[in-house]
Amino acid sequence: DRFGIVFLHFVNAADDADLNAHLPEYPLDELEGELTGVFKNGDSSKTFLAKLKHIIILQSDYRRMISLFDCALLLKRASAFHKVPLDDIFSNDDSMLGQDIHSIVIKTLQNIQRDLAKRYVLSGKFSHQDFKHYFCAIEEMILDTYVQSDGSEKSYNQYLQQFMTDLTYDDYRARHRVHFEYMVKLAKKAVKEQLIELL
Repeated sequence: DRFGIVFLHFVNAADDADLNAHLPEYPLDELEGELTGVFKNGDSSKTFLAKLKHIIILQSDYRRMISLFDCALLLKRASAFHKVPLDDIFSNDDSMLGQDIHSIVIKTLQNIQRDLAKRYVLSGKFSHQDFKHYFCAIEEMILDTYVQSDGSEKSYNQYLQQFMTDLTYDDYRARHRVHFEYMVKLAKKAVKEQLIELL
């Protein structure tokens, strides 16, 4: 926030955070000309910002910041020049976010699976096969919840039955419920913690 105007300040990770505020602002026409050559159909707003940052930090004649208003104006001009609707640019962001969420969920599940395998399989509490069934069910449940967001109404028992086809409800309650639902709780907690950082 500078004099009541919100600016984006671009810095190189390898150097200091100097704004170069004593230098003139990057003329919008020049910046637009630079962006025209690098922005292309299919780019998301995240990619647009990355390319804008690259242009700004590699020069030393102008300030390393741009007002948020001017940034939005440049994005609109770039979309008009390339005849790409703004909705398409932001829908690409949604797609990228979905990919990020999916990869975070899978990576988090892999980590917790390793941890729980030590606790349950190596200690002899579960066979490797039963544990594998547990985690296949947990993975499907977590993906339904956080990636598909389909509001599945399947019960814990039904998720596990998909992989343990002979499982009855009574058997689930007597032999599996406590451990399975505890693992689900741990998995959901771990995934939520990682997604909070992303979102």
